[in-house]
Amino acid sequence: MNSNRMSFIETSKNEIYLELITKELYNKGNKYLFNDWKISILQKKVLFAVAIKSIFPILYIIYILYNGVVSFMKIVGSKSVNISQGTYFLATDNFSPTLNDKIIRNTQDAVWILNANVQADNYRITSNKYYSVYELTSIKDLIKVCTNSFFVLFDVYRKLGSYYILFTLNSFKWLLYKSAVDKIPYDSTIYFLDHKDRWALLEDKLKVKNKILIQHGIEITSNYHKSFLSVNGSGYCFNMPYKFSTVTKVLAFSETDFKSLCLSILSNVPAKEIIGFGFALDEISHERFSVLIIGEVALYSFKEKEIIERLQNSQIDIYLKNHPKNDSSFYKRLQQSLSFNLIEGRFFPNVDLVISYESTLASEYSSAGIEVVYHTRESIEDIVEKINLIRRSASKLNQ
Repeated sequence: MNSNRMSFIETSKNEIYLELITKELYNKGNKYLFNDWKISILQKKVLFAVAIKSIFPILYIIYILYNGVVSFMKIVGSKSVNISQGTYFLATDNFSPTLNDKIIRNTQDAVWILNANVQADNYRITSNKYYSVYELTSIKDLIKVCTNSFFVLFDVYRKLGSYYILFTLNSFKWLLYKSAVDKIPYDSTIYFLDHKDRWALLEDKLKVKNKILIQHGIEITSNYHKSFLSVNGSGYCFNMPYKFSTVTKVLAFSETDFKSLCLSILSNVPAKEIIGFGFALDEISHERFSVLIIGEVALYSFKEKEIIERLQNSQIDIYLKNHPKNDSSFYKRLQQSLSFNLIEGRFFPNVDLVISYESTLASEYSSAGIEVVYHTRESIEDIVEKINLIRRSASKLNQ
C-alpha cells in the first residue's frame, strides 16, 4: 500500500476513538448514516447495506473525479512554485480571528501554506507570503492523489469495515495537502495548530527538522471516561491512540496545559514555551448584571437553552458566543422565543460572569480576571444560586 494511503488510514485511530468517547459521554449516536431517522433497526440495516454496497461507491467515484477536475483547472491556472528552506505555517483548515491573532504573534514572518478550502482573503497574513496547495502540486502529483483516493475506498472496506465508509470522503483533500507539504525541505521549520485530528497525524509524518505546535484548545476536562488520564488533580484528558512523536517544541498556555498535552497527544517530551492567552476584553454598555454563555451547540445546546430559560425575567443581560466553527442557526431560532444577545466574530464582552464547558475561551476569560462557572461541573440549580449570591454581594458593595 502507498505510504500516504497508509498514513491516511492510520488517522482513523483517533477518529474512531473520539467518536466512541462522544457517543459514550454525550449519548451521541453514529454520525455517519441514518442515525437520526425514526425507523426500525432492521430498516436502518437494510438502508445502510444498500447505500454502502450499491450507491456510495458510485457517488464516491464521481466525487473524486469532480475534485480531480476542479483541482486540475486550479493547478493549470496557478504559477508553479519550487518551495525552499524556510519557516512555514500550515493552514490545514479554517480557523477563528482569535486564532489568527495568536498565529501572527507566534509565527513572525512565516510563509503560510493554504489548504484547498482556506482562502488568503479571509485572514491577516502579516508577512503577505503564502502559497496555495495548487501552486505546490503538479499534474503528476494530482494523478497520484486521485489514484490513491480511489484505492482508499477499498482500504477502508478491508481494514475498518463499512461502518466507517464515509471516512473516505476526507481522503482527497488530505492526500492533496500531504503531497504539497511533503516538498518542504528537511531543514525548515513548520508551525501548526492541530492537536489530534487527521491533520495532526499528517504534520507528524512530515520529514521536517523543526516542528512547533501552537496550542489552540484546552485538553483538560472535568468529564471522566475509563480511558482518560488524570492531569495532576486538575481534571482529565484524552489518551489518544495516535500521538505526536516528532514535535520539537510546544507553545502552551500554561505549565498545566503543557502537562496535559504531553499526556494526551504527545509521545515525546519536546521543548516548551509558555505563551499565556494574550486575551483582551471589549467594553459593553450595561447597567444590569451580565452573563456570557460560551456555546458548543453540538454537545450542550439543550443545556444552554435550559440555562437561558432559567435566567429569563431575572434582570440579567445574557450574551451567548458560539464556537467559531459551529453553525449558529439553532441559537438564532432560539432567539425567537428567548431573550439573549448572540455574539459572533471578534468580540469578547467584559461581563460579570461566564458560564461555559471546558473551553479555551473560558480559560482566556479566567486569565482576564472574570469568574467562570462550568456547567459541566455544577448543576444548573447551583449555577443560578451562585449568580444570585454574586448579585447580592455586588449589591451590598454598591450600597
